[in-house]
Amino acid sequence: MRLSQMAILNHLGVRIDLADDHAVRLVLERITPAHAGGLGTERLNGAMIAGMMDCAMSIAGILHFRGRTCGTVQLSIQFMKPVRCKTPVVECQAVRRATGVIFLEARLLEANGRCAVMATGIVGVTRVGAEDAAGDGRENWRAPAGVGARASPAGAPLVQVCEMTEG
Repeated sequence: MRLSQMAILNHLGVRIDLADDHAVRLVLERITPAHAGGLGTERLNGAMIAGMMDCAMSIAGILHFRGRTCGTVQLSIQFMKPVRCKTPVVECQAVRRATGVIFLEARLLEANGRCAVMATGIVGVTRVGAEDAAGDGRENWRAPAGVGARASPAGAPLVQVCEMTEG
């Protein structure tokens, strides 16, 4: 399975944009009733925003750790204003990498480029038991995504280091 085929992307209505070597971007392309904010307003639902932030960070972790299975360890979100934009973009970048974890920052940008939501998070490498995965848990993404086994340093280009494609 390619990263762009992850079920969560379809659920959130987003697509991956890896055009920038140093950032993972998720672009909201499909709005459903679940995206409606508090009391059914036109603002974007906070739970969907949190999901987009978490997803972007997880993908950045997978890319930095060369396809290893990753999970969110910590996620902190600051909602600075209601999101009314119909096509917001979440942009996520690595701040620092340590053994087995990566520290990340993400921003939700509206069409005018203004930041409406900020988040920080930590994503860690995980091992999924053989009964939960197709193998021993170390290769959940590596072979299907076409990435190698070595981790990349924080600040290194995500796409070039991982030789990852969108499709």
